[in-house]
Amino acid sequence: MVFIHNHWYTITRMHHYVVELGGFRGWMWHEAGELKPSRKQYFQQPEHWTLFFLEHDGVVGINNKPHEYKAGNVCFVTPGTKVQFFYTGANTFTYDLTFGLLARTETVVIPAVADLGEYTELRRKEFIDADSWGHISIMRGLACAFNTLWSIAKPSNQVRKSDMVSEAEAFIMKNLHGPINIAEMSTQLGISHNHLLRLFHEEHHCTIQSFIRDMRAEIARQMITDSLSPLKEIATKVGCQDLQYFNKLIRTATGMSPSMLRKQAINRTRH
Repeated sequence: MVFIHNHWYTITRMHHYVVELGGFRGWMWHEAGELKPSRKQYFQQPEHWTLFFLEHDGVVGINNKPHEYKAGNVCFVTPGTKVQFFYTGANTFTYDLTFGLLARTETVVIPAVADLGEYTELRRKEFIDADSWGHISIMRGLACAFNTLWSIAKPSNQVRKSDMVSEAEAFIMKNLHGPINIAEMSTQLGISHNHLLRLFHEEHHCTIQSFIRDMRAEIARQMITDSLSPLKEIATKVGCQDLQYFNKLIRTATGMSPSMLRKQAINRTRH
């Protein structure tokens, strides 16, 4: 959560847009400077797409859901989107390019906010060049937009059906050493218990309880075969305080008891 203007806001995982990323229309607007008050809250015009290169830390609302960004991140805004920058004015320097896209068959998924990673400095230079050339030609800006979009685009089949599933997985892995209360997890994620169960089953084709059990068995198996840690210690690390249950868990997953599994791993190493 972040504190903004006397209110706490829950930061959500990033929106993703499915985009037919083809060519560009023959126009572009560009700006560089502090975010204007007009960016405080607005609706993106039809057939207008905007890329922001943000030179400051802040929070942007995408369709009423706040997302945190860092200096060097980019924000992608699609037509019809409700946008709200929680900070405008001083110390909010930003480059932005607004353009029109031509749809083609290259359907990709693009995040609303993205970390450019190793491409940050290269993209920053391209945005600076696009601004300096803007009064002469829009081609530098269109090339910058093209490079940036393809830098952050992902194949459509690589996007999760629900970001909540990823958050649930992260919660499980963080708390695997102890008891996991699914109702408590759903409350922390800000989603109803039944809705979380449905999303998880759609993604994994199993219950959350089955996923937790499988994760405990797999991590324990790796620790048994790849380390010399005491079996009781391994059981504790994967949330199995009952050694009888731990033995049953490993036997069900591997067909061997924990001690037999380790013995097999040691023999394999010696040979």
